[in-house]
Amino acid sequence: MRKSSLLILIFFVLIFAACKKDEVISGGNLELTNNNIAGKYKTTAATLTPTGSVFAIDFFNIDAYYPPCQRDNIHTFATIGTYNYADSGVYCTTPPTGRTGLYTLTPPNQLSFDGRSYQVESLTTSNIIIGFDSAAVGRVKLTLTKQP
Repeated sequence: MRKSSLLILIFFVLIFAACKKDEVISGGNLELTNNNIAGKYKTTAATLTPTGSVFAIDFFNIDAYYPPCQRDNIHTFATIGTYNYADSGVYCTTPPTGRTGLYTLTPPNQLSFDGRSYQVESLTTSNIIIGFDSAAVGRVKLTLTKQP
């Protein structure tokens, strides 16, 4: 009876360890490449850490700073270095507007589009966390979540 209990315990430990490794691989940071960044994204978080502070302010759900018509817009990065920002869902203007252009990657962690350079803090299969420093206000951080 002891041998079978030990074998069952080892089996479950191995299964648990194998599953844990898969989660780390799929959720870990990816290399900043056109193929890894390609896809459609929606901004799902936005914070500001004022200059000289260590406390971040969530401004994503404050209408005066991040209106509802911007919260559902879609950023699309193509593998060939083109970028599109589409006014989606609740429109900010009628007819809806957007913009297209090029994006550039500067490894190990710089993404530039829309005339601004962002530091890529995290790139996973499900989101990109980017940030930039503004002399006027402090550190701005955005989370872009991949869409189907």
